[in-house]
Amino acid sequence: MKKRLEEYLGNYKKTYVHLDDMIKIYENSLSYSELASIIKSIEVNGGIAPVKKSGLNNMTIPLYYKYRINKPYFHQSYYTRLYKKQLEINLQLSLEDYFSLNENIFNKDEPYIDLISDYINNNSDMKEEKFIPELSFDMVGDEKWIQDKGGEAVLKRLHLWDGLLFYERIEPLSFAINKNKCNEDINYHLIIENKTPFLHLINYINESKYSTIIYGKGWQIISNIKLLSKQFNIKGQHIYEYFGDMDNEGLSIFDSLTKKINVKPAINYYTAMMDYRSVKGKENQNMNEDAIDNFISYFPTKQQEIIKKVLKDKEYYPQEILSKNILLKLLKG
Repeated sequence: MKKRLEEYLGNYKKTYVHLDDMIKIYENSLSYSELASIIKSIEVNGGIAPVKKSGLNNMTIPLYYKYRINKPYFHQSYYTRLYKKQLEINLQLSLEDYFSLNENIFNKDEPYIDLISDYINNNSDMKEEKFIPELSFDMVGDEKWIQDKGGEAVLKRLHLWDGLLFYERIEPLSFAINKNKCNEDINYHLIIENKTPFLHLINYINESKYSTIIYGKGWQIISNIKLLSKQFNIKGQHIYEYFGDMDNEGLSIFDSLTKKINVKPAINYYTAMMDYRSVKGKENQNMNEDAIDNFISYFPTKQQEIIKKVLKDKEYYPQEILSKNILLKLLKG
């Protein structure tokens, strides 16, 4: 019966526990004297300490109304287990975080910890850069473990994540190629944030100035754009234009992309947007003042004021505000 209360106190999330809470776990299965004896025993052994200012009850065996929990008392065997495991695994792995976590988390992680330790022992230099699924498979035999099954959290708990070498999580670029422009000295590339306008335009790319029209997929373009030089291995000058939703997120994507490549807004598309009435929506997006300032710097003063007002009013222009016919007219110049 004492073990039940010790397990309860060991897993109790708060530092202090009320007497009523300890009484409730027994659901009237013990007499008061039996319960008081258990609480007194845990107190004497150092598991709990009375908060004297909480006051005593008026029972024959007086108990305080509140006690402070000494967490290490209830986890001594678990801590001993962690100390032993730390001596068994590779020194690059740290179990420090597990001392503040529930033992059940360690139980779940332990098989992976052993596999990771074996991997490091057999790959001591750890200098080969790998894609995350490849590294995941080599470590634990499951290519999806790091990205989709909680492996990243385990590696962070082991203080190993920041020291690993791996390629960024990137996906192949989706884009259409203008066969008429592949031998040009200057290659123009139009990056489209959303799928609908991208699919409208790629059927007519041969009637445009663009060597490629690229599907940005929102934020994915930030990491994926580096693959263009490999997927479109054409020499010459490369000029990038970007067309996305005119909202806070779209402008933040553009701002981040400018830190990766020399890109400008597709001015004619955004200007055409402003011929229409902006719409409500996306009120929960955060304003990035630096991104806004960067974006509007490419526009005349009058249009800058329009953009700032739209965003201030928590409105936006979706790419889909432009019909297929308008998009094609702009594409063909």
